[in-house]
Amino acid sequence: MGFLRRLFNVRAESEASQNNQTRSEPTASAQPDSSGTLATAKLSPEELAATQRDMSQVMPFAAPPSKHLSYGANSHKGMVRANNQDSLFALLSAQQGAQPMPDFGLFVVADGMGGHEYGERASALAVRVVSQHILQNYYLKRLAEAEDLYIGEILSEALEKANQVVAREAPEGGTTVTVAVVHGTIAYFAHVGDSRAYYITEDGIVQLTKDHSLVQRLVDLDHLTPDEAAVHPQRNVLYRAIGQNENLEVDSFMKPLEDGARLLLCSDGLWNLVDEERIRQVVSSAATPQEACDRLVTLANDKGGNDNITVVLVQLPG
Repeated sequence: MGFLRRLFNVRAESEASQNNQTRSEPTASAQPDSSGTLATAKLSPEELAATQRDMSQVMPFAAPPSKHLSYGANSHKGMVRANNQDSLFALLSAQQGAQPMPDFGLFVVADGMGGHEYGERASALAVRVVSQHILQNYYLKRLAEAEDLYIGEILSEALEKANQVVAREAPEGGTTVTVAVVHGTIAYFAHVGDSRAYYITEDGIVQLTKDHSLVQRLVDLDHLTPDEAAVHPQRNVLYRAIGQNENLEVDSFMKPLEDGARLLLCSDGLWNLVDEERIRQVVSSAATPQEACDRLVTLANDKGGNDNITVVLVQLPG
């Protein structure tokens, strides 16, 4: 981990560089300059490769004090269902002072399956277990200045723990889970099921997660086209979900975030009814993340609202 500490805990000595003097390796703590750019030490090819392998450990720097993450959230039972089997969790923190920390956000969306009692309970259990595990094993330890925390592993462990709890306490139920941790300018994801995460910028909208559904697998095998999958009678059948099998495979990945970008987490009650371009238009035109979430839920209900609808929108500063 020495190379990671050197990558994020050094400051370039610009005066020496400007005078064309030989620069020794700096040791002072890194600080953003007036433009917000952070100078770092140059890594060897071996160190760079190791850094790329271990990006889950990187602690990004805080945004300027006047710029912070913001988010909106909404969950609705829709126009047909008697109850809401979706669940969500959203937490955002900012720390400034002598030892500032990057903004931290934890966002979870879960879509329960198994009927009124078990689906509702499964999603609620999963959201609670996942949130608790991440906060206890990552966020609180970061506040205590713990090092060598592998957030990718922590996210996967959180979903695996939720899988055990749901299987034990809601045995007839199951749930999707999509979780995003935003720390500074990097987002980390873990995902099981067909709730989705999207990345939205001025250039367009990109689906980050892959649905663990029967029709998506058939699309991957070129047995269905995406248009055929969208209307297939078994489009809601999942081959991977929380609480369904003893062993769970979790998709986990990270993504650097651009200034002003947005992350959207949602259940299939939204994306089944509202196409991606319309989602992008609503998000881009809304004055606030909360307004965008409210408008997306209303739009899905206007199109029939045949399922529960849950939306979380995270706005990056810039």
